[in-house]
Amino acid sequence: MLSQIHDKAQLEDRYDQSATWDSDVNSPIQNEKYGTFICPSRPSSLDQHDRVLTSYLAPTGAGTAFNGPDGIPISAIKDGSSNTLMVLEACGSNVIWTEPRDQPVSTATMDINGPGPQPGRSESLASSYHSDGAQVALADGSVRFVSESTNARVLRALLSIDGGEELSDW
Repeated sequence: MLSQIHDKAQLEDRYDQSATWDSDVNSPIQNEKYGTFICPSRPSSLDQHDRVLTSYLAPTGAGTAFNGPDGIPISAIKDGSSNTLMVLEACGSNVIWTEPRDQPVSTATMDINGPGPQPGRSESLASSYHSDGAQVALADGSVRFVSESTNARVLRALLSIDGGEELSDW
């Protein structure tokens, strides 16, 4: 688990895997900051109940790297690991960092930093408090900044693991 890498093993030790993420036993962990999951440009990382919100989610759904509970082997990424999104900045989603919820591509609009139903919320694929775009992590481990002007066709191609799309420099 990532907590081992980021010197947060005590959080993992306190988290009861047999209980739900929002159970009484796991609720106190929701209030502990895990800096790795918070974008420094986010004005507040807390919700109205002082629970810590994550800034990053995985895109999920048919054709993505997270299509089902088990994920996929890296060998299934036929489009190339440098052309496939694994994690995206989604500050407008307001997801608590322990909540097992990600970004379903079937309901997200294919844009960056688009408007949402209320201030600070977005229904876009990716959203941030940066001007002009959002950060994404690719399957090869690299991180790139995706501009707000990125075409929806390019975003769909980056989500696909085996669509065979040709991508120019984006």
